[in-house]
Amino acid sequence: MMAVSTRIRYGLRALIYLARDHKEQFIPLNFISEKEHISQKYLENIFTLLKKGKIVTAVRGPEGGYTLTKPPAELTVYEIVKALEGPIAPSKCVSDPHRCSNTGDCGTRDFWKEFQEHTEHFFKSKTLSEVVGQVHKGNGDGKKTCLYG
Repeated sequence: MMAVSTRIRYGLRALIYLARDHKEQFIPLNFISEKEHISQKYLENIFTLLKKGKIVTAVRGPEGGYTLTKPPAELTVYEIVKALEGPIAPSKCVSDPHRCSNTGDCGTRDFWKEFQEHTEHFFKSKTLSEVVGQVHKGNGDGKKTCLYG
């Protein structure tokens, strides 16, 4: 089974929560942790990456927390994935051809490059707003996301 990382899955769930219920409000991580059943320590690591990637902004203090840096309709899933995991590359030779001595002769490199391009296109074509809409549609009331995926 090929799986998307837990960091991406949990990060997306937390961002869906911010986008869906708390537009332009600063929400503390402990609140997101409780509502989404994600370890606060793990969310701290995720949100550090999201802040560095300019996906969220933070304010400290009693009224502090995190909020999105731009509207969900302007934030692509690709931007989120890239902030959390770096460039999409199914193989190291795709992201850095110099890492493999067989790059010039490799029979599968073109296949993996095509896979990368299709994956990037898919993630770039989806906004956080669209994912929120799919979650809402799939769950009826739109209040919970999958605990395991």
